[in-house]
Amino acid sequence: MLVCRDLRKTYRTDGGSIEAVCGVDLDVAAGQFVAVIGRSGSGKSSLMAIIGGLSRPDAGMVCIGGVDIWSLDDAALAALRNRSIGYIFQFANLLPALSLLDNVALPGLLCRPRDSRGVRDRAVR
Repeated sequence: MLVCRDLRKTYRTDGGSIEAVCGVDLDVAAGQFVAVIGRSGSGKSSLMAIIGGLSRPDAGMVCIGGVDIWSLDDAALAALRNRSIGYIFQFANLLPALSLLDNVALPGLLCRPRDSRGVRDRAVR
């Protein structure tokens, strides 16, 4: 389901380079749960942003369902994120004018507006 190989991400600052993700390999099977833990500044958020298709790695590969997500163009990557990736940000980025249920259902409604009942049922689960 999820395969990551040799993921690397370095941030360059005025004070030098910071290696946030250093050669991460990860295999997660369908139905398996994984926790990413570590101290503040250890690269957890950087790793999750790479796996979630939000931040391009400097090197390495992320395959979701057999698809190398970083080989996709922007439109295909956006479609894959909408269809296959659930992302809960560290800080709540909910739309304040919508209920929690509407915030959860929104991506599915944008993708499949004709199946609003199915999308809402899925958001409730």
